[in-house]
Amino acid sequence: MQPIEVPPPEVYSVVRFSSPAGQLLAYVSPDPKDGQKHPVVIWAHGGFYGVGNQLWGSQPASDDQTPNAFREAGLIVMLPSWRGENGNPGRFELFYGEVDDAVAAVEYIASLPYVDPSRIYMVGHSTGATITLLTAEVSTRLRAAFAFGGAPDIYRVVSHGGFSQKTPFNYLDQQESYVRSAIHFVESLKTPTWYFEGADSAYVPDALTMNYRAQKAGVPFAAFIVQGGNHVNILHPLTKLVAERILQDTGLTCSIRISEREVADTFTRQLQSN
Repeated sequence: MQPIEVPPPEVYSVVRFSSPAGQLLAYVSPDPKDGQKHPVVIWAHGGFYGVGNQLWGSQPASDDQTPNAFREAGLIVMLPSWRGENGNPGRFELFYGEVDDAVAAVEYIASLPYVDPSRIYMVGHSTGATITLLTAEVSTRLRAAFAFGGAPDIYRVVSHGGFSQKTPFNYLDQQESYVRSAIHFVESLKTPTWYFEGADSAYVPDALTMNYRAQKAGVPFAAFIVQGGNHVNILHPLTKLVAERILQDTGLTCSIRISEREVADTFTRQLQSN
C-alpha cells in the first residue's frame, strides 16, 4: 500500500471522506478556530499518482503544480485523492467514478463547521482540471470552478494513445469517451467556470469549441488561451489571480469577473519577473 505522507499540522490534516468507492484520503487545512465560516478551495491534482508532499512543498514558478497560492491567501484548501490512489479502495476509471468522488469531496467539505458551504470553489490542473469541468457540470454545490488545462474531449486523447496509464475502457466504444467528455455537456452548465491553457497545448481547439458552444447557449463558461504559456507555467501567476478574485467574492452569489486582458497581463508580468 502506498504510504500516507503526513504534512506539518499547521498546513494540512489527514482526513477520510465517504464516496461511492469507500473511504478516501484527503488533506484539509486546519480549523482557524476564529468562530468564522471560511471559503474553501478544493484542489483537484494533476496526474494519476494521488496526493502527497509535492502539493505542499515549495516549487519553482515555472512548474508550480501546488495550491499554495490559495493557502497562502488564507483560504481553506482541500486536497482529495480519488479511488485507487493513495491506497484508496476502488479502481482507476479515468474521469468516470472519479467525478463521483469529487462530488463526495464537495459534500464532505461543506459539512465542516469552519467552512462556508455557499463559497466552495473547485480548481484543478491537467487531469484534475478535467475532473473539475465534469464536476461543475453535474453538481450545483460549487460557487465557481477553474480548470487549468483539462481535456474537453477524451476520445481525441485516448484514441491517440494519450494519458500515462492504460485506458481502463475500450476506447473504440465512443460512448465510453462521450460520458467522460465535458465538451458534450457544456450547455447544461450552471456553475460559473473558467478554463485556462497555454497556447501550445493540443487541448486548445476543443477548449475554443467548448467556449463557442457555451456562448451560443448563454451558459457561464469562458476559455482563456495564454499566448507564450504552456501546460504548467501558467499556474503560478494565474492561481494567484484566481485566489485574489475568490477573496473578493463575498456577496450572496458569485460576482467573479476575469478578462482576457487581465490573464495575459498577469502572465506577462510573471515572465518578466523571472
